[in-house]
Amino acid sequence: DVDVLMIIDQRTETEQQERFLKRIADLYLPKAHIQVISQKDARDMIREKNLNVMKETVDKHIILFGADDYYRFMA
Repeated sequence: DVDVLMIIDQRTETEQQERFLKRIADLYLPKAHIQVISQKDARDMIREKNLNVMKETVDKHIILFGADDYYRFMA
């Protein structure tokens, strides 16, 4: 299976973007798990002690697109 995480600017757009990505993923990646979160939510997750999707990206990640942006965001 493939996990896809997309971090976007606006929290209000997360559901719309997630639905869009799921439609595309269903065509090409039938076992994809899509998650779209806002930058604010991503920053909050990094600060949390509990395991979450952002903590997993730090430990186990392969970045296919936007690696420069990801590392700039994490800095």
